[in-house]
Amino acid sequence: MKLGALMGTSVGLCIGFLFGGYNLLKHGAGPNGFIRSLGQYMLGSAATFGF
Repeated sequence: MKLGALMGTSVGLCIGFLFGGYNLLKHGAGPNGFIRSLGQYMLGSAATFGF
């Protein structure tokens, strides 16, 4: 169970980085800035896949 959650979280971080980076390049970072916006994408995706 722990290994599955760890693997899901790892996949979620990678997917969040890819799609979040693409979205930020396409639409811009907005008021939060690039790093904070990318972190939100990555954490949201990691939580979804890890669960």
